[in-house]
Amino acid sequence: STTLLPEIEQAVPALRRFARALIARTGATQNPATNQVLADDLAHETVLLALRSERSLDLSRPIRLSLFSSLIGFHAVHLKQAGFNQPNAHVASDFNHNVEQGLIAALDRLTFEDRVVLLLINLEQMSYDEVADVLHITRALVIQRLVRARNQLARSMTGQQAASSLHPHLRLVK
Repeated sequence: STTLLPEIEQAVPALRRFARALIARTGATQNPATNQVLADDLAHETVLLALRSERSLDLSRPIRLSLFSSLIGFHAVHLKQAGFNQPNAHVASDFNHNVEQGLIAALDRLTFEDRVVLLLINLEQMSYDEVADVLHITRALVIQRLVRARNQLARSMTGQQAASSLHPHLRLVK
């Protein structure tokens, strides 16, 4: 029996939800049921690694953040091995027939890094600092990726090309 088991068990639903959103249609197939299985396998692999390596976990940070870091790392390796480390260019351009499908297609067009930041903040409700901790990057880079992801989503969903016309109130401050 592991001392971290309650924390790990509590994180499993969020890991599964995040993995499903992350994979959506970027998994090995365009079949949602198959991608759901791939996402569940990814979450399962993450939990097993945490249970096997409990002694080597960094206990100075919340286990939840460590689990998300591992899951993202596993998925990045899988994508790289499969040659899917770029946004999906094969998504049909007439995705506006359904808002949900349009959102999934727009998410597919984001880079992996931007999609991860967007999902951690919007789906998992993590703070900028938590996302920076999960991804081992600076808070400023988290904000930069989030702004870029939101602008790209806005352009994809509205069909407009200029992000500046969509969000004139956003400015980069050095």
